[in-house]
Amino acid sequence: MRIKKEYLILVFLIIILGIYLWNYKSNRINYELPNPEKIDSQDIARLDLNSSKSDISLENRDGKWYIAKKDFRAKKDKVQKILDTIGETDIGTLISKSRKYERYKLNDSQCLTIQAYDDSNQLLRKIKIGKGASGYNNNYVRLRDDPRVYLAKTSISRDFALSADELRNKTVLAFSKDEIDSLILENSGKKRIQKNTKQPGESQQEITYWEDASGEKMEEDKVKDLLNQLRNLECSSYYQKNLKKEMTSFDFKVTLQGSSEHFLQLYLEQGDKQNTYQGISSHTDYPFKLDSYKGKKIRDNIEAILGK
Repeated sequence: MRIKKEYLILVFLIIILGIYLWNYKSNRINYELPNPEKIDSQDIARLDLNSSKSDISLENRDGKWYIAKKDFRAKKDKVQKILDTIGETDIGTLISKSRKYERYKLNDSQCLTIQAYDDSNQLLRKIKIGKGASGYNNNYVRLRDDPRVYLAKTSISRDFALSADELRNKTVLAFSKDEIDSLILENSGKKRIQKNTKQPGESQQEITYWEDASGEKMEEDKVKDLLNQLRNLECSSYYQKNLKKEMTSFDFKVTLQGSSEHFLQLYLEQGDKQNTYQGISSHTDYPFKLDSYKGKKIRDNIEAILGK
């Protein structure tokens, strides 16, 4: 009788344990994480960046990215970071099913929404980026129409919420390192300098040097410094395109010749505290402003070569 009683108690405990395990299992979050397919950045023809501060569309035109409505060239490295993020999004953890998006800054008034389209205007990916998770370098995200909140496995940043000016390409002059073989420098005077090479004596090594029209050798460091300052020159801001018509009498001009021709014209405005360097160039249709230290370096180098 005692054995039978203990047997019944054991069966009862097994049943209770089974019910507990069944409830525990049913209450666990059982889910499969989404696995977004990788998108080749070359397949993306348009990016829409929407936030409470701005709505910006970027368009790919023959391999170059433009800020659509303003028709400005976009900065290549900043666009590439967005393409890398949208192209390969790895999801690490399911965070919430509750649809309480405010706590993750994933409601429409707080999140950044990035949408990628192909050249047929088909939506390839849509991702909402919320705040960063505490203790992680990653952000809370939502994918397309999925109402759940996830933590991204890869680094995704809200820093992509950029203004048109921040996304704009600020490069106003660009050429390759060895492309230029002659320069024309103009201020109150004008000087042309040419790159030459010679092979002294029986030496097999050629010597490259710069000389002016009279054959006088130039100080190579000064020429190299100027070329380094001009190569991949970036402005601080742009002016309206129509201001270019008023910029006729330059203070300094550099014409660079090689496989193609480039030019930069600088206009110096005397200010109370510092000089303002405005310019136009062959690289952009828009007049621009240079940081004062950049303008001063270019001016000083041109004057040094001209012998001012």
